[in-house]
Order: sequence, then structure tokens, then C-alpha cells
Amino acid sequence: MKKLKFLITLFLFFGIQLYSQNEYIIDKKGNKIIIDAGSSQMTSVGSENTTKLTTTIFYTINGKKGTIDLLDIKEASYGSYKVNTFKFDLEYVDKDLPFFTLIEHNGFRLISLQKSKINCFSYIIDSNGKIIEDLSLKSYKYKNEELENRARVDSKIREYFGNCEELIRRLDRYKYNNSVITFKSKFVQKMRKPNEVSKNENYENLNLFFNNPLFQQCQ
Repeated sequence: MKKLKFLITLFLFFGIQLYSQNEYIIDKKGNKIIIDAGSSQMTSVGSENTTKLTTTIFYTINGKKGTIDLLDIKEASYGSYKVNTFKFDLEYVDKDLPFFTLIEHNGFRLISLQKSKINCFSYIIDSNGKIIEDLSLKSYKYKNEELENRARVDSKIREYFGNCEELIRRLDRYKYNNSVITFKSKFVQKMRKPNEVSKNENYENLNLFFNNPLFQQCQ
């Protein structure tokens, strides 16, 4: 059997633990899991043969290890992350799905979910869960309409959450990060030229803002 090569993104929670006093996960069946503070880690794994991403949360309970798939979560607060379930009447989001909440401010919430390597679904919603702005991105497109969309996404985040200084500082770090990136993955090379460099001239790194969806408190 041909050995599959996987793309793995690992998030380590060694920073400030926003929920260190009460970290928990509620699964789809309603079971609440109280986890050890600061014990969580998260990986997103995808095969070169499919666009699907599988996100797994690792944690401990009184030192005993456990795992859960993101899509099996109804609600959660762990590390610097916050998850809530929403249902939208959209063709591509047609059931209750867990979204990361990046910020809540003035009756609006920025949420995001990445189920595949192709698309990142992100929205600004109001207090009733109604979509106000669709900020979804196509991960490997940076030109023409998608370039205009990326500029719009950046602008809308600033419009709704511009007075949340730490969030905007995080956004700026991705917007103005001009580090050179090479693409060694065969999957990415199908989308871009082999080992093509990205200098972030067209908001290429904006995906990274959503790929690590920290919950940011607005002071």
C-alpha cells in the first residue's frame, strides 16, 4: 500500500491561557468534559489525495489522555480557543457545524471554520446568529476577484472590530508579513508553480489569520 504523505499543522498552547480556570468541551451528545488546564493541543491533518482536513483536539483529564474530532464538538473553551455551533442556510454549510470564535464585540462576532485545504469559511454574525458579512477565502487563489475579496475581508474586519487593538495588531502581522515561503507540497504545487515564492503582495498570508483562530478579548 502506497504510503500517504500528510500535511500537518500543529498548534501548541504555550501562550496566555484565556480559559485556564475552566477549560471544557461539550460534545454533540451533550456530554461535558472538564479538561486539565493548559493540556490541550490541536492538529489539522490532510492527505495529498483529498482536499479534506481532519482537525483533532488532544487533552488530558486528571492526567489521562483523550482526543476528540472538531466536528464532534458542540461547544468548547480550551487554551486560547473558543468553539460554538451554528447552522446557516447555505449550500456549502448545510448543517450544524462548530466554528471558532475569533472575537465578540458590540453585538457582532467573527467566526471561522476550515474543513478543507481549498476553502476557509468565515463570517461576521450578529447577536441572533444572522450572517452580516461573508468573509470566506479560497486558500490558493490570490488574483483577480479573489484579490478583491481578500482586500474586502481585511477592510470588513477593520470596519467592525477596528477599535480592538490586539486583534488589529494580529491582522497587521499577517497583512504586512513579507517573509518568503516555498511550496514543497505536491498538492500545493498543483495550485502554484513548484517552489514558487510568496512575498505576500496580494494578501497571501491572510489565510494564516484564520488558520490559527485565537479568541481575542477586546479591551
